[in-house]
Amino acid sequence: MKYVIIDNNADFASKAEERGFFVSPGLQELRKSGIVDFSKALLNMSSVIHEVYSYADPFYDDVGVFWTDVQKCGFKAIAIRDMSYD
Repeated sequence: MKYVIIDNNADFASKAEERGFFVSPGLQELRKSGIVDFSKALLNMSSVIHEVYSYADPFYDDVGVFWTDVQKCGFKAIAIRDMSYD
């Protein structure tokens, strides 16, 4: 089993890499790396979606880009755990 972390926080990424994890700053970069066979991979999104919607720039359609990237990867399965609020 291989674990890959997607995070653009440099401090978090360096700590994860020190522990032997492969870290990618985003889905587009991970697709380009070729390290993952997405047809056999689970995407586990834990407290991600509310961040995308909270901090997205509508001018650049960040939300649309996020969901397009998720769809393009063709993951075998996606698990979502997220916060909900009014």
